[in-house]
Amino acid sequence: MKDENTKVTKEIEQWKCPDCDKVIESLYPKQLEYLKKQHRLTHQKEA
Repeated sequence: MKDENTKVTKEIEQWKCPDCDKVIESLYPKQLEYLKKQHRLTHQKEA
């Protein structure tokens, strides 16, 4: 029998960092924006 929950999966937002090819995923666009900012800060610290 097929699991009914598989159909309701929400679309996952994806963003791939151009600097290091790290892929960040989030179910919420606002959270993804925050994660992108946080991730960019890690690159600024390295530079």
